[in-house]
Amino acid sequence: MKRSLFLCFVTPLTALAAPPAAPPKAPDVPAELPAKIELLQPGVTLTLLAEHPDLVTPTGIDVDEQGNIWLAACHTHFRPEGYQGPEHDEILVFDKNGKSRRVFYNET
Repeated sequence: MKRSLFLCFVTPLTALAAPPAAPPKAPDVPAELPAKIELLQPGVTLTLLAEHPDLVTPTGIDVDEQGNIWLAACHTHFRPEGYQGPEHDEILVFDKNGKSRRVFYNET
């Protein structure tokens, strides 16, 4: 019994005495995004249509039959002190070319 208790206390201590493992190596990140992303499936294209400040904290996205992009943007969850953005969450609509942006709803 005493031997079992001894092992129960000593075994975890050996883990604490072990040298720390080397931290994992961070992946190499390019300074700029590549013009073409190679991870897409054949036949799929990716086009940047909107970025900050036109959209902030997107939480949902959908595309309708006309190609309009509907986006839910969150401005209220963990809102930092002094935040300059809208007071309410928004539903934004971008046209299929990203040339127009309108606020569909912002009364949350």
